[in-house]
Amino acid sequence: VLFPETPVSGAVNSVELLRQRVAASDHADLAPWLRVSFSAGVSEWLPGEHRDALMRRSDARLYAAKHGGRDRVCGDPTP
Repeated sequence: VLFPETPVSGAVNSVELLRQRVAASDHADLAPWLRVSFSAGVSEWLPGEHRDALMRRSDARLYAAKHGGRDRVCGDPTP
């Protein structure tokens, strides 16, 4: 998901709201036992940065979220 002209803190907040809504969604009609959650890594593109570097940083944040207990959002530190 891209958040143009949005600081990393704003993107983290938006993804966190989405994560909460997904976790709170009711899937009883589909499968009563189903619980849906997700983890996400959020990074801000740095001017001049190659997209591969951005993806590596985002991937590192995703793995930090998973290693931190899953079902969470981890973003780049804000300056």
